Amino acid sequence: WETSNAKGFVPEIYALDESPVQIARANADFPQIPADHRVNADMRRTPYDDGMFDTVVIKMGLHEVPKPDQVDILREVRRILKPGGKFVTWDLSFHDAEVQKVFQDLIRKKDEIAGFDSLVANRYFARQDEILEALNQAGFENTAVAHEVDARLTMRVRESELVSRLRLEIEEQKGAISDEDELSLAVLGKQRCTELVNFAKQYMANVSGHIKTQMHYEETEDDIKLIPNKEIIVGYKPQ
Repeated sequence: WETSNAKGFVPEIYALDESPVQIARANADFPQIPADHRVNADMRRTPYDDGMFDTVVIKMGLHEVPKPDQVDILREVRRILKPGGKFVTWDLSFHDAEVQKVFQDLIRKKDEIAGFDSLVANRYFARQDEILEALNQAGFENTAVAHEVDARLTMRVRESELVSRLRLEIEEQKGAISDEDELSLAVLGKQRCTELVNFAKQYMANVSGHIKTQMHYEETEDDIKLIPNKEIIVGYKPQ
């Protein structure tokens, strides 16, 4: 990627994602990254050589896989880092087991409504102590929380996500999305989001005020809002 910082350093950037949809977006949005540096692959089994990278960054990726696989990903990151190399993860990072469970239940319902069966079964949103322990198990050192990220979440912004799988199915069947399809998807997205919001309100009615306060939980007439814990955590491969 031909860009430099104030010191004149020009980084060589690689992008990897298991989703071909995300790689297609990278192809469109970041043409500066060479085509052979944009890879559709599983982070648990990357195509990269041992000790290839100075820094590896995973943004909102660890929680997409089951808990045991998160350690496997971190071991793979350690393998492809140079000695002394830096790993950065930007992800949800809960401090309380009950908050963790509430958030997991809400997102599991969202994935269920959207038809994301694999995510319902596999996603695991770890606590901060679990992430730090996984980094230690994978052989990283000097692990630390580097920054807290403001992560405001509302359900209404998820309307398009709740019909994204159906959108792909229509595109595969028809080759394109018609105006009529767009209208139907928009209506269905609103209906599914209303179902999700109603579920969340009923669920949260049984959650203690202490937990709601930790989550900065708010209700409006047709939406809910919360702020889950999200942090940037770093670790280093030993020299």
